Amino acid sequence: MEGLSTALPFSLDVEDSTSSIEIGTAGGAAAGALTIDAGVTVTYAGLSLTAPSIVDNGTLILQNGTNGEDDYFSLSGSLTGSGEFEIGSYAQLTVGAVNAASTNTIAFVGTDGILYISSTSLNASKVFLPTITGFGSSDAIDYAGTVTSASYSSGNLTLFNGSARSRH
Repeated sequence: MEGLSTALPFSLDVEDSTSSIEIGTAGGAAAGALTIDAGVTVTYAGLSLTAPSIVDNGTLILQNGTNGEDDYFSLSGSLTGSGEFEIGSYAQLTVGAVNAASTNTIAFVGTDGILYISSTSLNASKVFLPTITGFGSSDAIDYAGTVTSASYSSGNLTLFNGSARSRH
């Protein structure tokens, strides 16, 4: 596939570690991976990606939703790569596991966007590796875990469960 643009909900699934899907023409998508090549932009509304490994080296744009009908994107697999996810107004991104080599960026480019993460999204040091940019006062990060307090300093949000760091 060269690029992808859709306004209809759908999913792309790599069901085993021997198959692969590549969006772009770079070639070399690893077995068990769903790969978005560098230079490729995928624009969608309502998309789910499922694979043992999700390699994002391109740009994935979550289209603007409306207040009553949010657009969503769900990642089920280990995220890696150096690409960007753009969360539009009222759009929602759910991130599952994140590979230790991930240098992805998650950019809030609208208002009222939501990023969903859980403890499986954190590395061994309990850090969420993708860089988050453009986060505004109407956006939200929904962490599925126990948080008793939070602190923000020098661009880092740290969540605590009692005195233990829960997320950074």
